[in-house]
Amino acid sequence: MKIFKLEILLLIIIFIIAGVIHAFSQEISFNKTTYTGVKKLGTVDFSKVEDPYLPLLQSLEAPSVSGNGYKHQLAKFKADLAISHPKNNNKSTNKRSFVNPPLLLGGFQVKGVDTGSPIDNHLAMSNEWIVTAGNFYLSVENKIGGNYKKLSLGAFAAAAQITSQAFDPRLAYDPVADRYILTFLAGFDSQNTDIILVFSETNDPRGKWNIYSITGNPNMLDQWTDYPMISLTNDEVIITINLLKDNETWQAGFIETVIWEINKSEGYNDEDLVINKYDGITYGGANIRNLCPAESATEELFDDVYFISSRNFAVENDSFFLVKLNPKATDPLEQIDIKYVLSDQPYGNPPNAAQKVGELQTNDARVLEAFRLNNHMQFVGNTRNLDNNQCGIYHGIIEDVSNPSGVILNHIIGDNYEIGYPGITYTGESIFEKDAIINFNHTSLSKNPGVSALYSIPEQGYSQIIEVGAGTTYIDMFPSDPLERWGDYSGSQRDYNNPTEVWICGYMGAAGRTNAPYVGHLSKPSEPTATINENHPNLKPITYPNPTNYRINIEFDTPQNYNTIVVTLNDILGNQIDQIYNSDKFITGKSRFSFNVESLPTGTYIAKIIIDGELIAAEKFVK
Repeated sequence: MKIFKLEILLLIIIFIIAGVIHAFSQEISFNKTTYTGVKKLGTVDFSKVEDPYLPLLQSLEAPSVSGNGYKHQLAKFKADLAISHPKNNNKSTNKRSFVNPPLLLGGFQVKGVDTGSPIDNHLAMSNEWIVTAGNFYLSVENKIGGNYKKLSLGAFAAAAQITSQAFDPRLAYDPVADRYILTFLAGFDSQNTDIILVFSETNDPRGKWNIYSITGNPNMLDQWTDYPMISLTNDEVIITINLLKDNETWQAGFIETVIWEINKSEGYNDEDLVINKYDGITYGGANIRNLCPAESATEELFDDVYFISSRNFAVENDSFFLVKLNPKATDPLEQIDIKYVLSDQPYGNPPNAAQKVGELQTNDARVLEAFRLNNHMQFVGNTRNLDNNQCGIYHGIIEDVSNPSGVILNHIIGDNYEIGYPGITYTGESIFEKDAIINFNHTSLSKNPGVSALYSIPEQGYSQIIEVGAGTTYIDMFPSDPLERWGDYSGSQRDYNNPTEVWICGYMGAAGRTNAPYVGHLSKPSEPTATINENHPNLKPITYPNPTNYRINIEFDTPQNYNTIVVTLNDILGNQIDQIYNSDKFITGKSRFSFNVESLPTGTYIAKIIIDGELIAAEKFVK
């Protein structure tokens, strides 16, 4: 039952506050409304939902982005951007260093599903099960890609008597309660819009899920809900959404971002929910939009939650908004605080990204994912790379969210390809380690859309980019339109049982020139920092074919002045298995080293190239 159709609405509390913020003396205001007795819509047993055909009917015209008005507005913006900031081949200031790349432990394509466009893929995992979702599917698989069951998202919704089109799924795993949470939207206009909340009753995603519904039009006006994001605290699940006007442009039609706070245990236990709604969140009289919640970096959750927001539609800007929600604040007027912080370099709305035929459409420069480690925060989003005006990503760091002095902002881009829709996952093992794996999608005129990742140590820099999932073709789902959808987000999660490992879900080109979700399994490198002499160049080796059953090739540059080169074969943990090459100086410049792998058992290996006793490259490959 929708919360505004309850027979008993026990308590509505509205706070409208105005205060003085520490920076720039700007006013902060918000409203809070509490709803109790929110009834369960139904229970769905995942194992018993039958959907053998996963049917999908979809228009062959490219879909709109948050309504037709926004599609038109965004298209005009991208066209103007292509004229005012044309792409070039200038090298990007990537701040690459001698940080070793992440290890690719495995991966698989989620097959047998029609994802539609955009794919909007997300992921949650624990123990042996990986749960993935996209705009038109929900799937449970084991860690090697063995599928338990796939459903259309519509079939899952229909099992709870939800008949509106389901879209924009987000998943979360609760490491404290050992449960899964799913949220998605149903309906595209003010007359038909709902937020669906789904809680697993146990830690087995193949079992029963409790389903609740919240109206997507809480103000009962010409407004509907779009673009949910999800995060967890000790006691609550936090959902942020955007309210949009029917059939308006993005700039004219955006109303506000709303925060919904829901008690988790009630959802797990099949009870009526207590829900708080925070809206009217303004800073200096203006609504804050696209609030991205910062997830806890580890399995230890917080009582409060921070959000980060950008000037997402700007051509170039250097400001962010840091919002804190503390539901347990003694003074209810202090439950929300907002700080305005500046970055040390600007970011901007990204262009569309090139592919072999046509382009992939980016959205805007909103923050897409964030994590928090005590008072330390890191976040990522799409941007126009300032050096070459191509599509890249930004990586932001706030050292102290309780008293921020600014944002350290770095731009990342592929060497000969564009990247977008990043996720970020913490891989450290103590509060003193701040390393992370950043995953993203890639594409270019010569490189099919696929999934890539790198490893980051904030004090040292970024590793080289590795390919996680290679696309087999470009995307052409709408033959009459050269513009294909690329997003609108990716999924990533830390493996809490193996805290140096992460699981990601990205976007790739698949058979029939369609898009497909790809799940990757990565780990921080066994030796996070390579020891490389400053006289050696910053090398960018290429390894192919990968996987392989016969020979592996590694292309790299050898420096002018060296004496010996050694290549060792190592297991996935970095332990040496064998030395397969040892020679005095032979050639310099661009080189290719290859060797036969037929004698090796099936598995994942690392080939290390060592010049004059110093590690030059550690290349992972799969036999």
